[in-house]
Amino acid sequence: MTKILVIDSQRSVRNSLGELLKHEGFEVRLVEVVSEAAAAAAEFHPNLIICGEPEGFVSPLGGVPWIALSATATMDCA
Repeated sequence: MTKILVIDSQRSVRNSLGELLKHEGFEVRLVEVVSEAAAAAAEFHPNLIICGEPEGFVSPLGGVPWIALSATATMDCA
């Protein structure tokens, strides 16, 4: 089963995205803040990271793809 780590400070976004992904058959771990991502990733071993806090985010696992979600950032931040 594909594992996805979701990082977002907004509970509603985190939970909605998590439920949608679970419904689609993914195994999901939810994390509130980027500082918790490394520990969660080391324990969970995700195949993909979705991050709602893209500014300054560096994937805690080299080689694991990640997607940045943002309602306010521009492509210049990507």
